[in-house]
Amino acid sequence: MRTTLVAINSRHIHTNLGTRFIKAAIEKRTPDSKVSIVEANVNQNLAGVVEQIVQTFPEIVGFGAYIFNSEYVLKLAADLKKINPQVKVVFGGPEV
Repeated sequence: MRTTLVAINSRHIHTNLGTRFIKAAIEKRTPDSKVSIVEANVNQNLAGVVEQIVQTFPEIVGFGAYIFNSEYVLKLAADLKKINPQVKVVFGGPEV
């Protein structure tokens, strides 16, 4: 299963540690999985981030939703579903 975890940070200097913990947990429980991380920030061009995600050929895309990025990740998810309606989209985080 190809999973892409998407971390949309508030600034470019931040790194999303939670996403890396989730990646490690998935890989430990399902060693045959391929897990990618796409990390960006809310100031980046939406289309560019969508392209980064699409290039990982995901079957599942997981987003972390926070107060500062919730609108952005919803737009990303909608754009992804337009490109690939079969992709499964999941959300986690404090805004879910």
